[in-house]
Amino acid sequence: MHHHQATHFQITPPDELSCPLLVFVNPKSGGRQGDRILRKFQYMLNPRQVYDLSKGGPKEGLTLFKDLPRFRVICCGGDGTVGWVLEAMDSIELASQPAIGVIPLGTGNDLARCLRWGGGYEGENIPKLMEKFRRASTVMLDRWNIEVTNTPHSDELQPKVNENTNLTKIFLKS
Repeated sequence: MHHHQATHFQITPPDELSCPLLVFVNPKSGGRQGDRILRKFQYMLNPRQVYDLSKGGPKEGLTLFKDLPRFRVICCGGDGTVGWVLEAMDSIELASQPAIGVIPLGTGNDLARCLRWGGGYEGENIPKLMEKFRRASTVMLDRWNIEVTNTPHSDELQPKVNENTNLTKIFLKS
């Protein structure tokens, strides 16, 4: 009888200056593009660096990387996908706040548009895209938590802005 021991993986970067890449792909975004990108990244990188978001969400990857002094995240999907990854980051104690790059695959890619990554991935060569991420500058993005409550005495919806804003580092295409 085999006893299966829980395997604990630890990611050890080659040196303290290295900045490993963690990639999240929503294969359901952007028609077949998401699926294709997922396969490309799985081929290029170590499988532990590439996460299919349709299988369990971003927490597993973030937990594996959380103690690293620095790492970068690439998020392949629409605005909703990026929001999902950012929320997961908020819920995990990360040693360092990684910068996030976006490969826009969704239907609404407003965030990617604002950051000059364009309104949708157009089959660009992935290694070439990685080079652009490497050269990109980082900008801080303010995120707000807005709660809308319906007060029984009025028909008006009253937005309540929570003051716990999160500053997120995000790549701006140079």
